[in-house]
Amino acid sequence: MAAEYEGILLGMGNPLLDISAVVDEAFLNKYDVKLNNAILAEDKHLPMYDELSAKDNVEYIAGGATQNSIRVAQWMLQIPGATSYIGCIGKDKYGEEMTKNSKKAGLNVHYYEDETAPTGTCAVCVVGGERSLIANLSAANCYKSEHLKRPENWALVEKAKYFYIAGFFLTVSPESIQLVAEHAAATNKVFTMNLSSPFICEFFKDAQEKALPYVDYVFGNETEARTFSKVHGWETDDVEVIAIKISQLPKASGTHKRITVITQGADPVVVAQDGKVSKYPIIYLPKEKLVDTNGAGDAFVGGFLSQLVKEKPIEECVRAEYEGILLGMGNPLLDISAVVDEAFLNKYDVKLNNAILAEDKHLPMYDELSAKDNVEYIAGGATQNSIRVAQWMLQIPGATSYMGCIGKDKYGEEMTKNSKKAGLNVHYYEDETAPTGTCAVCVVGGERSLIANLSAANCYKSEHLKRPENWALVEKAKYIYIAGFFLTVSPDSIQLVAEHAAATNKVFTMNLSAPFICEFFKDAQEKALPYVDYVFGNETEARTFSKVHGWETDDVEVIAIKISQLPKASGTHKRITVITQGADPVVVAQDGKVSKYPVIYLPKEKLVDTNGAGDAFVGGFLSQLVQEKPIEECVRAGCYASNVIIQRSGCTYPEKPDFS
Repeated sequence: MAAEYEGILLGMGNPLLDISAVVDEAFLNKYDVKLNNAILAEDKHLPMYDELSAKDNVEYIAGGATQNSIRVAQWMLQIPGATSYIGCIGKDKYGEEMTKNSKKAGLNVHYYEDETAPTGTCAVCVVGGERSLIANLSAANCYKSEHLKRPENWALVEKAKYFYIAGFFLTVSPESIQLVAEHAAATNKVFTMNLSSPFICEFFKDAQEKALPYVDYVFGNETEARTFSKVHGWETDDVEVIAIKISQLPKASGTHKRITVITQGADPVVVAQDGKVSKYPIIYLPKEKLVDTNGAGDAFVGGFLSQLVKEKPIEECVRAEYEGILLGMGNPLLDISAVVDEAFLNKYDVKLNNAILAEDKHLPMYDELSAKDNVEYIAGGATQNSIRVAQWMLQIPGATSYMGCIGKDKYGEEMTKNSKKAGLNVHYYEDETAPTGTCAVCVVGGERSLIANLSAANCYKSEHLKRPENWALVEKAKYIYIAGFFLTVSPDSIQLVAEHAAATNKVFTMNLSAPFICEFFKDAQEKALPYVDYVFGNETEARTFSKVHGWETDDVEVIAIKISQLPKASGTHKRITVITQGADPVVVAQDGKVSKYPVIYLPKEKLVDTNGAGDAFVGGFLSQLVQEKPIEECVRAGCYASNVIIQRSGCTYPEKPDFS
């Protein structure tokens, strides 16, 4: 796959070393700078760079609008060599730092090194999460088309199928833009540009108008779109109308119809094509979590392009920020599910509404279940069930990934096929010596008992996790979920992921999963718990946890608070405990307090099978958590998902959720 993507995306722009610091409004006023704007530096701004550099909170970041987008696209793609970048830097220490950082990010950079000008810089003034950019282009302003025409550089143009150039480059080398634009039109490649800033639309209108006929995708934000409208005398501030008008401007090539993509901060993204507008909601983010909007637009474009080069539909390009956002690791099992009676449970010494690992005495059970007329086979395992439900609730392709171990057999093939059909990006470790794991699901009167014969699921090795193509899933994920059952298999894998989550400020979630985990895998559980930001469980598991830890209480609310207050390895996220109680309210403990949320009432006659109810609750909960929804919305989604699942046999669901 890597070969077909080599050099597929080329960016050209102004590479700048960002000098970023939090300032106040007085600082902005001092230098006559407006909040949430981007301008080129004048003489009056030059002292700003030294003043920012002297601040304690200063950060240096290899940036520039186009380079930011290409870096993000490379990060999203996780395919070595997929992206290239051209621009001009100085022959100095900042240029060396820029080259080192960009190569580390995976970019194939072909910089033109100017010996007379220093590497360009950009002052990033952050106030309350908003930002203003003041670019001192210096060497970035010195790019020459002669560099582009050199065989080793033009080869990047020849190889690329997609091009991205921010509008800022119109101030530097419009002739280079024209060369690439005409090449793209002549060879039926995709050429994309960004409005970039109101001042580009106002003061570089002629250069922008010369390039626009070649542009297949126009990116921008609502402020830039309205400025573009004003400059062109359209007499409208309606972003949707403006987006359509931009998309309908004349094209130099009729092969690709132009598409306009306008972001609007916290409001939906506007996409105009074929005279129509579609709107796509963004990920909700509480204001207190907002740190810095510098690079938000660049990152959006990078994510969009990472899917565009894969020829994904437009909605997937817009939603690229969700790609691989949730990762699950666990024991994939093929559920063998059937309705049985209490005599069957007694025969195999199985308790109702429990989950255990199979012993020798249980092994004949699997064939006996398989022989029943009402038997069903379902690709399951606790974590995989939750991730499947989360994917179903999200309805966003590519949002979830999963790792675990299966056998190299027909059941493994069936598992892979079913999981991929459910929308999961599965990276299974295939063990050639053990069969795919199975789980006997014994259903009695809507209640269930699970007896897991892990087989291959018991063979997962952390070496598989460490492979670059698998660790890339960990790097990409922002939320990680692991059921407690995986503690019996690969606690070292859990530790690797847990420590990564703590180090990178990601959200790590786990489940108590079963009483036997709390009883017999206490040490492994205690080693993982300091890293866990959300602990899930049911009332039986919570009481067992309490007993094992000598807390001498059966009060679920007290236990939930105690779990939430156990020591944390990272202080970034306070731990939240979420305990389900069947038909009784869900208990949520955080900050030393308990909230209770009622579940959806279901008449007993509608109850079909509780197998997967807990997994479904977690899946529904996670589907909203990754969207940064409030805790009550997460619980509501969890209750909805579990309510759907218990009215069906096994952990199954209809084609689409009816949840809003």
